[in-house]
Amino acid sequence: MKNLFYILAVVAIAVAAFFGWQVKGKHEEKIKERKDLVSKNKNLSTNIEDRRQDRKVATDEMNSARDANNEAIANLEATKARFTGLKRKLSEVETRQEEANGRIEKVDQFIAEIKQQVPGDIRIEDVPQIVSDLREEEKTKNKALEELDLVREKLNKEVVKLKDEIIRTGGKIAESKKRVSANDFEASVSAVNNEWGFLVIGAGENSGLTGQSKLLVKRSGRLVGKVAISNIEANQAIAEVVPGTFAKGVVVQTGDRVILETVNPN
Repeated sequence: MKNLFYILAVVAIAVAAFFGWQVKGKHEEKIKERKDLVSKNKNLSTNIEDRRQDRKVATDEMNSARDANNEAIANLEATKARFTGLKRKLSEVETRQEEANGRIEKVDQFIAEIKQQVPGDIRIEDVPQIVSDLREEEKTKNKALEELDLVREKLNKEVVKLKDEIIRTGGKIAESKKRVSANDFEASVSAVNNEWGFLVIGAGENSGLTGQSKLLVKRSGRLVGKVAISNIEANQAIAEVVPGTFAKGVVVQTGDRVILETVNPN
């Protein structure tokens, strides 16, 4: 009987040791899995922070580009105003030049008449002085005419330069408007992780997306929220949900459609 109890005790100890070994192994596996999960969470948090920093840099660059575009438009308006003013000045110079030409023509005609005949109310001895005075006046008029010609030439050159500048600037603006009007991007959500607040879009740089793009999510023809690009590749992009843009209880779903919130002018 003692031997039987002894054998049962040994068996119980062996069974307890076996189950203890199994529990220890499972516990160690759980600890290892937990450590791996913590490491993955840290890496994912680091990636998310890097993407947020990249998005901030991209947003700053987009704002700089918008400011540059506004400055270009303001310069164009200023150029148009200068061109209008120069056209008005050129018209005034041309009018004064025509008047000067008319006066010179009259002087030349008068001198010719004096050379052909001497009027009764003018003494012959006065004619040389009259002719001399008229010639001096002609020189003065010619000098004034030359000055007007120089001014006109300068204004013509500046007008041509301004016309070229207006044409170039207008071409850039027209091209920019053409690209904006042709931008009709739309793509589908191919994967969603609502726990971490990001989604995968089945379109990338090849479809015209950029790192600065902000997208509207629509479902059944209705807008449900906004997302922002955080990482982009050639044929797909990762976006993050913009906090506060989705109604309570509404989340992004696979198959939702995304469109550009504002088209890219560049």
